[in-house]
Amino acid sequence: MALSPRPEEPEQKNSYEQLFDVFAKITPAAIFMHQGKNYVYINSFASTLTGYSAKEICELHFSDIVSPKYREMVKQRGLARLKGKAVPNRYDFPIIRKDGKQRWVDLSVSITEYNGKPSVFGVAFDITELKKTQQELAEEMNKYQSLAESARDFIFLVDNNMVIEYVNKYANKHFHKKEKLTGKKISDVFPKHTHERQMQNLKAVFKTGKSARVTGKFVFKNTDYWLDTSLVPLKDATNKVYSVMGISRDITEKKEAELATKKSEKLYRSLVETSPDAIILTDLNMKIQMYNQQTAALFKIKDTSEALGKLSLDYISRADIKRAKKDIKKTLLSGKARRVEYSLVKEDGSHFIGLVNVTVIYDEQAKPLSILAIVEDVTQRKKAEESLAKAHQISVNISHTLQQSLLPQHLPSIKGLNIKTYYRSASRGAEVGGDFFDIFELPGNNYGIVMGDVSGKGIEAATETAKIKYLLRDRAYGKTMPSDVLTNVNNALFKQKTVRFTALTYAIFLTKESKLLISNAGNPYPYCVTEDRFLELTGVPVSIKPKQKYETTELELKDSDTLLMYTDGLTEARIDSKLYGEQRVCQFVKKNKHLALNMLLKKLVEEASAFSKNKLTDDILLIGIKKKAS
Repeated sequence: MALSPRPEEPEQKNSYEQLFDVFAKITPAAIFMHQGKNYVYINSFASTLTGYSAKEICELHFSDIVSPKYREMVKQRGLARLKGKAVPNRYDFPIIRKDGKQRWVDLSVSITEYNGKPSVFGVAFDITELKKTQQELAEEMNKYQSLAESARDFIFLVDNNMVIEYVNKYANKHFHKKEKLTGKKISDVFPKHTHERQMQNLKAVFKTGKSARVTGKFVFKNTDYWLDTSLVPLKDATNKVYSVMGISRDITEKKEAELATKKSEKLYRSLVETSPDAIILTDLNMKIQMYNQQTAALFKIKDTSEALGKLSLDYISRADIKRAKKDIKKTLLSGKARRVEYSLVKEDGSHFIGLVNVTVIYDEQAKPLSILAIVEDVTQRKKAEESLAKAHQISVNISHTLQQSLLPQHLPSIKGLNIKTYYRSASRGAEVGGDFFDIFELPGNNYGIVMGDVSGKGIEAATETAKIKYLLRDRAYGKTMPSDVLTNVNNALFKQKTVRFTALTYAIFLTKESKLLISNAGNPYPYCVTEDRFLELTGVPVSIKPKQKYETTELELKDSDTLLMYTDGLTEARIDSKLYGEQRVCQFVKKNKHLALNMLLKKLVEEASAFSKNKLTDDILLIGIKKKAS
């Protein structure tokens, strides 16, 4: 637990204070007390949540860690609360950690008194994963709603008061051209003899909690409709039905045709014939017993006698026959439906890719009776998938080419200095990340050394890399200190409302003095190999907040002094929840510092990759700087 100074600390805490200390230690939430402009109490989880030490948090204003977009809202609510105005005591917003990463928190606050002065007491829970889940759920709901709105069926929701909660556009347009159905009772929309049957079916689903399927004729605006309707109960956590979803398909034309030609035909036949897919029924020896019209159209069967009694395997290409026989055998033995792709053959000899759903039909004694196959032509879909894969690869290639064009092809020869770089992408074929470096000459025969890590991947990240590379070069020629350059770049990007943030490390090598001036904005601490220490240079990534100040550290390079700079892909290489981390970087470098600089970088990356079992989740960039012996 981190405590800020208090005027007087009792010699022994009373039971309430002891209880609060235990609570603060075991609660997975940041607990704090803020008074004026300072924190007077912070528990240990606050550091875990923000990435800042307790001392650093005490030096920050509360709004410093709030995401810029929400900063004004949080500030105004805090001021209003101190003035006694009515504002929410609980709300959520994103914060920016010390490492530049965003986390969502659920903050509960209250006004209390501490040492005779008003204070803000707060508890902040990390709800990042919850936010992600909510976003994913919203995206799924949007998908389902998009499917419903694009469907050519009537889709609706009705509550237990028989009030229409939702109808899709197709249904609303079909039955009410301009007038909306939502919010109306079924009895107010349909004629009596129609709505009575509808409500009877709906009430049965509400009562039993079981799905139902109803096919019948309904009258609306003096027009007869045959609808095939599936009613599905929607239940809450207590298993109580709160609404019924209905999906109705207008089968008027098909139903009238069926009634005119074959009134006694069984329902399963109507379903088969109205299916958009080919349906084939065979005996256990794979001889065709029945097939629908979609089958005839798909396989170009002209005469019934051509297919009935024929082996269904004859419609499978030779290349897939052996596999198909094995699949059928497995289906019969397991009784489980299978969904498999085969190369299928039409009567005219042409081939297509078919997605075949195979299931076994059993008799009343649970003995296999026949085999049902539903075939869908997925040739065009497969072509589309291949085209999409090619387009993705083109995007990856463009990103890679753009990235390579931005990286220096040849490192400049710097007197007295040996510089090597090493880059490894997260995985083969993956989108190119935003890691980059640049080395360029400055006035006075000095040199600028840049290492950056743009958030995101692909073409967008590569484009942002180009912008930042040349923006930094432009600002570098007018500034003498790295910290000023980073501040200037940050302000320029913030004014442009850049969405992506970038971690940057910028160093200037003063050739005559053999000194290195370094500033850091969000990248891991540079590691001084000779002194076996990290240069603890802090600073948030650029483009997150305006007027950000950065510090510059001066490092005098003596003969054989070596400095390593690297992006977070190195230390964040992981196996399960265990990170490679700074400590392993130190251990490896100390053990292998006898290696040539280029080999040291290469072997270090290979070590981190092996640690993650060759499953790197982020790109890695290393820059090694070594002072040549005089």
